Amino acid sequence: MRSVKSIYKTYIDAIHFRRAEQGDDRLNADTAGGEGTNVDRTVELAATNPTTTTANTNSTDINDTSATQFSTERLSEFYAFAQAGNVYDRLVKSFAPSIWEMDDVKRGLLCLLFGGTIRKGSKRTRDLLRKRALAHLNKDL
Repeated sequence: MRSVKSIYKTYIDAIHFRRAEQGDDRLNADTAGGEGTNVDRTVELAATNPTTTTANTNSTDINDTSATQFSTERLSEFYAFAQAGNVYDRLVKSFAPSIWEMDDVKRGLLCLLFGGTIRKGSKRTRDLLRKRALAHLNKDL
């Protein structure tokens, strides 16, 4: 019997999502990154000019039920990005631009970060799954 050893180990130290406010310095294009390519800043999920238009998005905070506000220009940028047809390749290209080649590793990490399904079930089941996920991410529960 032949054993297969993994070439790459995946470690993700921390993932943090927060709602960005208008006027946040980190949303300014002059201070955003600086290295790599500006492959579509439309994937930023923070609205820099919110108006009354709302988009029904899944919130990263489970207890937050408010809809995210996007301007009509931002929504049109999202739709143009989605209809371009090469979304997957553009995301791989924009993910960790300082790492050359290694596109398969980037695809795997993108699947880990953005993949998943919504679990439907009782409140007890959802709470149990949430606690288990936190235990795996934080390793302190």
